Amino acid sequence: MTAIREAIYAALAADHPMTVRGAFYRVTVTGAIAKTEAEYQTVKRLLADMRRSREVPYNWIADSSRWMRRPTTYSSAEEALRRTAATYRQALWDDAPVAVEVWLEKEALAGVLAEVCREWDVPLMVCRGYPSMSFLHSAAEAIHGRAQHDQHTHLYYFGDHDPSGVDIDRAVRQGIGESLAALDGFAAEDAGEAEDTFYDFATLDRVAVTTAQIGAWNLPTRPTKASDSRARNFKGASVEVDSIQPAQLRQLAESCIEAHVDRHELGVLQTVEAEERRVLERMAATLDGGDQ
Repeated sequence: MTAIREAIYAALAADHPMTVRGAFYRVTVTGAIAKTEAEYQTVKRLLADMRRSREVPYNWIADSSRWMRRPTTYSSAEEALRRTAATYRQALWDDAPVAVEVWLEKEALAGVLAEVCREWDVPLMVCRGYPSMSFLHSAAEAIHGRAQHDQHTHLYYFGDHDPSGVDIDRAVRQGIGESLAALDGFAAEDAGEAEDTFYDFATLDRVAVTTAQIGAWNLPTRPTKASDSRARNFKGASVEVDSIQPAQLRQLAESCIEAHVDRHELGVLQTVEAEERRVLERMAATLDGGDQ
């Protein structure tokens, strides 16, 4: 077990945070364990032991599937202003011709992409498998609202390469298209018309996992689940998005986002943002009795 523990630590030290399954895939590449579900359970158990013993920091593992709801409160108006000043951001995409959204199949991976999306003021849309009708309708409302200001929306999707994972692209286009049609006052007659309506307002690109990435990056595969009703029309082995190194996932997301960023406009926005942050700081200092 020592060799496996060392391989787990080396994988996480080189690139974190990552999911438990992502760590498992990194270790299989080293040859320390076999690529089986039983060995995944071994990695899961060892990682729990290593975190309890402080050998691996807890924040090296990403798990966004469990979270807490809590209202934001402050001790005083001065504290509220200082915290607002510290976190104040100018909206990056308000005047851009295209708005960007990053869509992710797996909630557990949200922690891997959240910081990139936060840095670039981009929504991270976590599907948790097939997205619900309510989730798709909310997305359609946002897309439709942007279109009223002549802004197109570009969706970048990260999901598994398996029978369901590759079908989620279609489900998103179709579901959002149906809602967009309803918001425009008509009902899409069939799936084709729903997708055509989607493309009137938005674009969706699959960023990962792609067949090209599987070969170029020698990504680890797993047997395709025969129980999946879509398996009979799916060719080849399945590959989970977790198998891509977290640093590569972040780089992919950042490249997609940056392709739509006007560097000159970004510089102007950052200058205004810094000045307005100073205004908030001066207001906080006045409440605190200071003379800044």
